[in-house]
Amino acid sequence: MNIDYLKEFVTLAQVGNYSEAAEKLYISQSSLSKHIISLESEVGAKVFDRTTHRVSLNKYGKLLLPYALKIVRSHNEYMLAIASLMAEDKVNLRLGAIPALAQYGITALISGFKKKCPEYTLSISQAGSDELKNKLRKKEIELAFIRETGEESAKQDEFTRFSYIDDFIVAVLPSSHPLSPNSSIDLTALKDMDFLLLSKGSTPQKIVVETCKAHGFTPKIYFMDHSIETLIDMAADGMGVALLTNKLAIYHMRDDIAFVPIVPEIRTRISLCHLRSIKLSKSARGFISLLNP
Repeated sequence: MNIDYLKEFVTLAQVGNYSEAAEKLYISQSSLSKHIISLESEVGAKVFDRTTHRVSLNKYGKLLLPYALKIVRSHNEYMLAIASLMAEDKVNLRLGAIPALAQYGITALISGFKKKCPEYTLSISQAGSDELKNKLRKKEIELAFIRETGEESAKQDEFTRFSYIDDFIVAVLPSSHPLSPNSSIDLTALKDMDFLLLSKGSTPQKIVVETCKAHGFTPKIYFMDHSIETLIDMAADGMGVALLTNKLAIYHMRDDIAFVPIVPEIRTRISLCHLRSIKLSKSARGFISLLNP
């Protein structure tokens, strides 16, 4: 049965006048009349009693009306549901990332995604790894680039992880410092120096502090800040040793500073994560495919 004809039947039954029903339906009166005749042909019986000015349901029409209402209502609900699903597939991809998009090539991935999938829009939230995990749990974002230790990244927990890139901690020193020419520096050789670290609670800060304690000393933290440039400036001025991840430090390469790897190596891993329990949107699956082409 033609759904549109059933909708027209319901409207005509409610209004009781061809002219008014046609006006409400934005079709001509002759078209409405033809559609009702076609519907009656399919039903196998007349459904209206007609007078000069009005129409009213006969016994067959009264029998048809509740079924027609259910069919029309179900059709409307289905159309809304499928429209919502289609909108969900095209919804803005909500992506989270640690504040190092350019240094880790994440901006290039985003650019590639926009070129490959121009039908999707994308919003980006930058935050620390712990905050990003909470945003994933609250479903405020769907995917996130999160930095963890190697042990954390190997966990079987609530998150699915796609390994993206590994990094390691280096000491940032003035180029004139006696330790600068070394190919590496033992972590314990720094125990009496003032440490310049990223903000408290950041993954690199926590990793450095925990590793120092594991090697028998508590670092003397002189200054913490979210600005890598500030930490490097202070290190260049001899105000302490900045401990940063290699890719963050190299991104700010200068002639007056040196980057020396720490021994034992302190590694971090950046993974693209999502909640294991959710069904990923089409846009999220498309973004993940860039990591695993």
